[in-house]
Amino acid sequence: MPKNFSDGDFLSSTVLNNATVHKMTGTEIAALTSAELIPGYLIYCTVTGAPYTINNLYIRNQDNTAFEIVGLKGHSHTDATNGGTLADVNIANIPLTLSYDKRSAKVVDYYTTLVSGGTVTDDSTNARIRLQSNTTSGGSAAIFDGSARKLNFAKPSAFECTLQFSSSTNFQVKLGIFADAIGTSATPAKYGIEGCSSSGTTWLVFSADGTTRSTITTAANVVTGAADVYRVEHIPGTSVKLYINGSLIATKTNNIPSTGTTTNALLYRAEVKNTAAENKILDHYGGPIIEGGI
Repeated sequence: MPKNFSDGDFLSSTVLNNATVHKMTGTEIAALTSAELIPGYLIYCTVTGAPYTINNLYIRNQDNTAFEIVGLKGHSHTDATNGGTLADVNIANIPLTLSYDKRSAKVVDYYTTLVSGGTVTDDSTNARIRLQSNTTSGGSAAIFDGSARKLNFAKPSAFECTLQFSSSTNFQVKLGIFADAIGTSATPAKYGIEGCSSSGTTWLVFSADGTTRSTITTAANVVTGAADVYRVEHIPGTSVKLYINGSLIATKTNNIPSTGTTTNALLYRAEVKNTAAENKILDHYGGPIIEGGI
């Protein structure tokens, strides 16, 4: 087996230098000449000095003309030498991933369910879809969509959407991946967020593992007076995490799905409902972004 040293070797400075990880400042690395180096020479940068950056490990390239960063390197996906084109990457991942982006969606891009006068309309002034329960008690409005490919809960996934809710009294709201209708608590694999004024005015994170559905309470108010960005990330069998405007709000670790799929008919659903004769409004800015495996 090839190795750096063998019994009886004379360990000259040249042999040792070429088989050692060196520590130098960026300025010292820049001062080295090709005559002092060989391909594979390793140097750890201790102090930034152009063009070398602290904490990076550099290796001399095969042509002994430059250093390269060891590990994952930045690449622009413009050609084969830069990680392949984006088309190459996307084509290779078509059989593996579900990529759903409806940030610019309108009502026509969704199926709807309306009960007791509920409405779903386009608000072109604010580029959002407005779901209203209307003032009849029990009124509701929902948008939902399916996909030609089914999201696989055995693989990591996430969704992100921008929302604003109108009122903290007499309301119910729910949205998420394979989310069931308000008033039902089905146990097939799913995850998302929901709120109900009868249990408080903060968001709950829900999930179901195929046997049991449960929720955890967060400290994040459903009503904030602003449009907020919600991202929910799922790690199979491990966790469902809620982020709001980029900050981690809550982590749920029980009843996390690790098997099962969505259906062609239902991938994502968002719904608002009132529990008294009051109009409740959920503003959904476009649609969600959903990424996951299939």
